Parts: sequence; C-alpha cells; structure tokens
Amino acid sequence: MEFIDSAHKEFYAKKLDELKKFSKTDVYYRSLVYTLGICETTRDHFSSIFDIKEGMININSIGSAWQTGTSEKVTRMAFCLWNRCMYDSEEDREEGKMSSGYNPSEVFCCSYAPYFWEAIKIRYPEYTRYNEKEKQKQFAVYNWVGNIEQIENYVEEKIENTEDKKVVALYIRTNLTNSNEVNLDIYSQRDKLEEFCKKNNIKNRIYYIDVRKSGLDKNRKAMNQMISDKKVK
Repeated sequence: MEFIDSAHKEFYAKKLDELKKFSKTDVYYRSLVYTLGICETTRDHFSSIFDIKEGMININSIGSAWQTGTSEKVTRMAFCLWNRCMYDSEEDREEGKMSSGYNPSEVFCCSYAPYFWEAIKIRYPEYTRYNEKEKQKQFAVYNWVGNIEQIENYVEEKIENTEDKKVVALYIRTNLTNSNEVNLDIYSQRDKLEEFCKKNNIKNRIYYIDVRKSGLDKNRKAMNQMISDKKVK
C-alpha cells in the first residue's frame, strides 16, 4: 500500500485502531479512512466529515468554509467509495440533484490521483488484483471503463457468489451527449439498479450499457450483446 507521506500513514494506522474498537474494519471503512487521510485538510476535519462510531458521512461537510478545491475532491472520492454518493448536500440528496463534481474527469484531475487509485484497490480488491505481467492490461481496462463518456458501450460482470449459477442481466441506456450529463444519467440508473439488487438479494449480475443511443436506434451494441448472451446460455 502506498502512502503520500508519513503523516498519511500514521493517520491511517491511528484510525484503524479506532475502527477495531467498534469492529468496523471492512473495506468500506478502510478505503474511506485511507482517502480522507491523503489530504491534511481532510485529516484535520475528519470528525466533521465522518462519524466512525455511527458509520455516517456528513454530506454537508463538502460545503464547509474550511474546504479547498482539492480537499473537496478528496471528500467526494471518499464519499463515492463509501456508498456511491453523488451529492454535495443533504438538500441535494432529498431533491435528487446530483453533482458533476463526482465525475472521474473532475475528481482525478489533481496530484492525488495515484492515491485515489490506491483507495479504489482497498475498496474493490476482488477487481483490482493483478500480477506484473497483467498490469498494463488491467490498467488499460480501468481507464476504458473509468471514462465512460468517451465510449459507446461496455459490459461489466459483477459476480459476488460463485456458487450461485444464476446471473441477472441489467441494461442501461442514455441518449444524452454531454459528457457530464452522460455520467450522471448512467450512474443514477446504476444506483437504482444496485439498490434493487440489494433488496432482492441479487448477487450475480452483468451490466450492459449503451451510451449516446436512442431507444429507436437498432445499432445498440450492448443490447445486442445482451440478447446474444441470453441465447447462448
């Protein structure tokens, strides 16, 4: 695990000890603590951003006077890894008003980007493990999926129970063209589907996503791939 400096490393170790007191040491907590430890500002205001005991994020902290442009990126990254948050305030969440500040093109546009990737590896170890031989291949896939506004379609498997052979196909489409709007629309649909899967205990699923495609467009590669996969199985 890479740390930006000794202060980051010491902060992470200290908070892990606190987490152990409450038996909260899973990847959700560890990735959030690691991320908020990257920046001095978020380290200093950690308790205003997150309540370890209650396991609650304070979305309104993004609008605090002590926030800087860079610390806002760190806070958003931490929130996104915690529960896929896409809001800048509780009021925005109630109104369903998502923030474009969570877009990869916004969050990763800073010197902390390499450490954000470290946080992603903590949060999603099952998807980010690779040996040196596969490193370039995996990194290319990450960049491809991470910049959804630059592609027309993609397919992603999420298998959480290898013993269960049942796999549910989930289809997402947007006809929007603006990069920020594309991301917001796709992630909004995906959040709703993830919530549906969680309520219905759906562990294994495959996302088929078409970008910038209308419902009348017959040339939807992800949809056609989904139909083809269904026939094969």
